[in-house]
Amino acid sequence: AEVAEIDQFDIARYSLKDFVVKPIGADGALVTYVADYHGSVAGQAADGKSIFGEVWVKDGNGWKLLYVQETKVK
Repeated sequence: AEVAEIDQFDIARYSLKDFVVKPIGADGALVTYVADYHGSVAGQAADGKSIFGEVWVKDGNGWKLLYVQETKVK
């Protein structure tokens, strides 16, 4: 159901905060942060807050996202 809502979700505003970056060896990092968002789904108001955890790995001269976990806060 959530995947189907993506096309109908209209984000009016959002904020990303409380970033923490922890090294994982020489070529990796664990990044955590909080996302607050406000908008609508199919015309109905939708507000939410989620905690994200991401694993990034260095690939050549850049970084690539390897894994992401979203946990919704009620």
